[in-house]
Amino acid sequence: MDIDTMSQTPHTSPTRARTARETYSARGLLAYAAVVPAFVALLAAPVVMVMFTLGALTALLIDKLLGLI
Repeated sequence: MDIDTMSQTPHTSPTRARTARETYSARGLLAYAAVVPAFVALLAAPVVMVMFTLGALTALLIDKLLGLI
């Protein structure tokens, strides 16, 4: 019982570079373009809120020190 190790396979050659059309689909690129900015915005939202709060507290402290309030 011989096993044929040299038979053709439907897989692409590992030495041949795949084209962009073979690698990326329009649906995948659109999903990536929608998800990444949303993810970045979610990560940035808490930082923006903390910076806004610290800025407001700093402004109140400076106003109080200068006697403007």
